[in-house]
Amino acid sequence: MEVALEELAEALGETNDAKQIDFEDLEFPNLVSTCASIMSNFVRNHFPIALPPPDMPKVPPIPSAGASDWDKAEYLRISELAERIRSMPDPEPIPELLERRRNMLEAIRLLDLPPNPLDDLIDRLGGVDNVAEMTGRSGRVLRDEKSGIYRYVKRFGG
Repeated sequence: MEVALEELAEALGETNDAKQIDFEDLEFPNLVSTCASIMSNFVRNHFPIALPPPDMPKVPPIPSAGASDWDKAEYLRISELAERIRSMPDPEPIPELLERRRNMLEAIRLLDLPPNPLDDLIDRLGGVDNVAEMTGRSGRVLRDEKSGIYRYVKRFGG
């Protein structure tokens, strides 16, 4: 059986932030849902848990020697404001927002979403020995036949 589909936004790691995680150490009780992973990543990356930091003012260029006193004073005022903002600590997370984000992530986890279609198809057809996968994926989730546990496995030894 040959599987030749376009590369999907994988649940396990074709995103920039996911590549920083060593997925080969992870074990899963079942196949991973691409939909759930995309939604969870969206919530983690875009649901605010703290007030945003103040906007950094645009510092004008250094005034020339012939600039007016107002231009020089404005440059100093904006430069000092920018430095104060730069030296401020990051905003503290707000407990209520953290709890809301946790609830959203838990709701996503409880949804009955389908697993990654390629990993599911490979698993249903008997594993990599029975399927020739022709995609650009760098890895996939495979079931260990002895333990039944799913693990992320890199393809092509890469």
